[in-house]
Amino acid sequence: MTKTDHIATALRDVFISSNICDRNFEPANIVDVLYRMVRVLEHGLDRLGNTDATTPMGALEAHSKAILNAAERIALAIETLAEAARSTPHEPRTDRGA
Repeated sequence: MTKTDHIATALRDVFISSNICDRNFEPANIVDVLYRMVRVLEHGLDRLGNTDATTPMGALEAHSKAILNAAERIALAIETLAEAARSTPHEPRTDRGA
């Protein structure tokens, strides 16, 4: 196993937990956890919103929606980086720096 394989395995093990399952009963990864956390936060903030606001959403609903949108963008970025790491061949480093 190359050094790159060891690093990839370590990263996979850090971001996947067999102690937490997603909806498909597979080990949850960090994206599943972030998504669920934001959904629970959004649900809680929805209960605190101002239903008489002059906009369709109260301030807390609007804020929770912004948090959800940001979390979804973060999750997509993590998934994109992970896919790029999986699909890119890596050469072992020969330089050891100064």
